[in-house]
Amino acid sequence: MRTLTPLLLLAFAVGAAGPVQAQFYSTTDAYLNSINNNGQAAGSNGGQFVTWTAGGGVNFIGGIPDAGVATISDDGHFVSGMAMNGSTGKTEMALFDSVNHAWTTLGSLGSSSGSNASAAWGMTGDASVVVGNAWVDAGHAHAVYWKNGVVTDLGSSLSGHSSRAQAVSADGSLIGGYDEDSTGYWQGTVWKNGAETRLFNSSNDELGLVGAISGDGQWVYGEDDYTGNAYMWNANTGVQEFANPFGAQMTVTGVSHDGSVVVGTAGDFFSGIQGWIWTSATGVESMNTFASGLSGYGGQDLFTPLGVSADGSYITGYYANMFGFAAGSFVVHNPVPEPSSLALLAFGVPFLIKRRK
Repeated sequence: MRTLTPLLLLAFAVGAAGPVQAQFYSTTDAYLNSINNNGQAAGSNGGQFVTWTAGGGVNFIGGIPDAGVATISDDGHFVSGMAMNGSTGKTEMALFDSVNHAWTTLGSLGSSSGSNASAAWGMTGDASVVVGNAWVDAGHAHAVYWKNGVVTDLGSSLSGHSSRAQAVSADGSLIGGYDEDSTGYWQGTVWKNGAETRLFNSSNDELGLVGAISGDGQWVYGEDDYTGNAYMWNANTGVQEFANPFGAQMTVTGVSHDGSVVVGTAGDFFSGIQGWIWTSATGVESMNTFASGLSGYGGQDLFTPLGVSADGSYITGYYANMFGFAAGSFVVHNPVPEPSSLALLAFGVPFLIKRRK
């Protein structure tokens, strides 16, 4: 039975812009990880993919979520995910058309591992480019992107190693993910119009997985496993790292189009995970702290924020039960003030002990 609990949050001050009314929703029927400016979200319930709206709740759309993630388009017409290719008997990256209520598989690189041939991990807002990975043999997969009906192999810089694409700019020209080094470490990597760049921090240590790219293509975000901080990178300025108030490894999971709202996690399952949000007004703070001052917030542990709408007005992700496992999903509408300038980002000096890969 569907459980949907809208909770009205107290309007809060945003400086000269005045108060902004915010709304909090939760559902135990889905695990949502993507959301658009209209408040349409996508995710899965473990058995199939779903979409969600505040008014309609959870809508089951089929597909097979055995790898990758669901991403919803800006207009809500398409959801990227996975479905069975009837001619091969293998699951592939796929697009769901909400008008025709049908899945279309997008292809692979001709190989598979078990029952899986390829998986979708991200998509442009207009659904013209889907990124992910596809198997080249039973033990290795390569980063790929689908465009105009063709799956393109982005390759791996080392033979016999794997790569994956899981973030993409709005125009599809910049793709991020990882490419394994010789030790198998998932080194943060970007492909600009197909040309690969591996990422390093200011000490020339390999940066970790790219988890998000701003829609405008200006910033790439991920985790620095050596300093424990989250980072942002572009080709002109190099690496800048976020202030880290948690004393634990930070990752980045979602970002708005212009980079004015960034979300991620800190910690791990054994030490405890907490979600965080960065805005130009607040800097970095935990999602729980961010929500705690809002009337109507029910005290859920918002430990894994995942999706940010392009305009930054919606955030979705998972909340945890008392044992630290995902219990359901949350959606917050208008939780942040109008963006000002990314230049106000409070960067921190890396202070954590260097971690080995």
